[in-house]
Amino acid sequence: MKIYRIIGNYKEGKNWVHISKEVTAKNKQEAEDYFYSLLGSIYRKKRREIRIEDAYSIPLKDATDPRAIHRYKKAGGENGE
Repeated sequence: MKIYRIIGNYKEGKNWVHISKEVTAKNKQEAEDYFYSLLGSIYRKKRREIRIEDAYSIPLKDATDPRAIHRYKKAGGENGE
């Protein structure tokens, strides 16, 4: 498991709103799918209303989202992969 920071936008009316989330996933594709799922459930957005600009892995020390840190540690990520 790794922690990924995903930066993107979602459509709100005629405007695009910038958003950044940190998620825990096995690979980049899984992280992007989880990001789509989160925005769909929280903001009720469809995939076509979401644009991902960048998705990259970050070290644990740079993570700020408590949920992502907890999931990472629960998966045994603090001791290496």
